[in-house]
Amino acid sequence: MLMLGAVAQADLLSATQAFLESLDDEQRLDVLRPFDAERENWHFIPKDREGPSFKTLNDEQDALMLGVLRAGLSEEGYTKAEAIRHLEPILRIMEGAEHRDLERYHLLIFGEPK
Repeated sequence: MLMLGAVAQADLLSATQAFLESLDDEQRLDVLRPFDAERENWHFIPKDREGPSFKTLNDEQDALMLGVLRAGLSEEGYTKAEAIRHLEPILRIMEGAEHRDLERYHLLIFGEPK
């Protein structure tokens, strides 16, 4: 389990709360999940996913969602994740795959942020 220092925890909580406050009720229900085994159901392959994505959120919400990622990852991890996400247009051309889209990245929050 990842253990964050007190400052990092406060930053992550603050970023998460700001993101959640930007959502309407329907979007909030879409992003929040109980802290159960479903959180272990992740894949790095393109597939249909639950939760809001960059495609379904407005620009402000996109920035706040990135803020959650930035607060929860090291600078190196955040940079790597964004570099991977921004490879999607290249992979779309190389693979001829319509499902490749840098806006099809989703976020789920498991448990109540506190």
